[in-house]
Amino acid sequence: MDHESPLGVVRRLRRESGVRTLILDDDPTGSQAVHDVEVAFDLDEDVLRRGLATARRQIFALTNSRSLARDEAVAVVSRVVRAVLTAPGCGPLQVVTRGDSTLRGHVVAEVAAVEQARRDVSGRGHDAQLFVPAFPEAGRVTRGGVHQALVDGAWLPVGQSEFARDATFGFASSRLSDFLVEVSAGAIRRTDVLELSLDRIRDGGARAVADVLLAAHGRWVVPDVEAGQDLDIVAAGALVAESEGAVLGYRVGPSFVRSLLGIEELKVLGDEAADSVAKRGSGLVVIGSHTKTTNAQLNTLRAEQPISTVEVDVPALLAEPVAVVRETVVRLRLALKHGNVALVTGRELVKGSDAEDSLRIARSVSDALAQIVRPIAEDTPLRWVVLKGGITSHDVAVRGLGVRRARVVGQVFPGQVSMFTPTDTTGSFDRPFVIFPGNVGAPDALSVTVELLDRGGRA
Repeated sequence: MDHESPLGVVRRLRRESGVRTLILDDDPTGSQAVHDVEVAFDLDEDVLRRGLATARRQIFALTNSRSLARDEAVAVVSRVVRAVLTAPGCGPLQVVTRGDSTLRGHVVAEVAAVEQARRDVSGRGHDAQLFVPAFPEAGRVTRGGVHQALVDGAWLPVGQSEFARDATFGFASSRLSDFLVEVSAGAIRRTDVLELSLDRIRDGGARAVADVLLAAHGRWVVPDVEAGQDLDIVAAGALVAESEGAVLGYRVGPSFVRSLLGIEELKVLGDEAADSVAKRGSGLVVIGSHTKTTNAQLNTLRAEQPISTVEVDVPALLAEPVAVVRETVVRLRLALKHGNVALVTGRELVKGSDAEDSLRIARSVSDALAQIVRPIAEDTPLRWVVLKGGITSHDVAVRGLGVRRARVVGQVFPGQVSMFTPTDTTGSFDRPFVIFPGNVGAPDALSVTVELLDRGGRA
């Protein structure tokens, strides 16, 4: 192991152990650091089992649990994990819960649900819980135990960012150990969390990481991460610990999944992305995200690209959903006859009376966007589709475009923004689609993506 690269260690141990990896993705953006992998948008148990039985022995399962209430999220995670663990010939299985790099989501509850499912099936829980939300490509790092986000060119403790003020998953802590105490309402104590310094990771390598995990006795382990190479070392350490008998729980950001699967090169798309689009029809951008990042990208898109806008009035939608959906379908169909269109919700975020009510509103709006897109996908020529925002991306992909499974072709930007091709749908949609997180990218990133797609396929 002394002369192997960290990714070399990962690949060797994966090959020797035959381990399978089930990545439970809490929204559709988690595969943005990998390529040539299958994503199950439909949680059909046979689909998941077949994916894990392929030569790659890995599959992303899109739970979309970030859009669910806590109890619903736990139920979905528990059902999927139990189904896979009890499948004939399951063998060694890594279960990874992939979450937000800015800490939103059911962080502790989902890892606990995985552990309980393991206990119920095998009688054994986790020897350590590895929490790695860092996403260096998108400006999310952990330094000295404090998670930070690059905002407007400056590093900001994530607890001071707009993401910490999320209507559903708001929080105050930036130190990851304190964050875990906070979101668990004290069920996790500060002494239940081990911080792993960058010096120890870089100087001690995979062996040092493995030693910490093997001695954790069920505690959470929070490593510092500032670069992709740090993630590779932590992933190698996790595989070493598992090869020596440890059972690990995982809550990680998109980049760590790449390291854990042993994928080295990020496939950044160029002209091949443009070449895959159709020659006829228009492009459709669907935006449900309300982050500051998304709003800046939408403004740049409108300024730089020939694209019209169809806006959904959210208060009117909540009051008269059937009428607003019907009227918006008519407007959207007409606009697409004349060129590319951005279907957007009103930019003023409508919040509920509490976190649960805000989540209900977000789900209602997302469901309406899917209802609007569904007839368009069936009877209107589309060259490509871009979905912006996590909850929006899932609902529109599944219920609007009818996607059951899709393959990640690659990324539009390094480690960010995946392009998919459908491999199984419930309808006729077969065009490439891009899933664009609401919280990443430069102000011109959405415009660049549309320009890339739009220059392809033209006669």
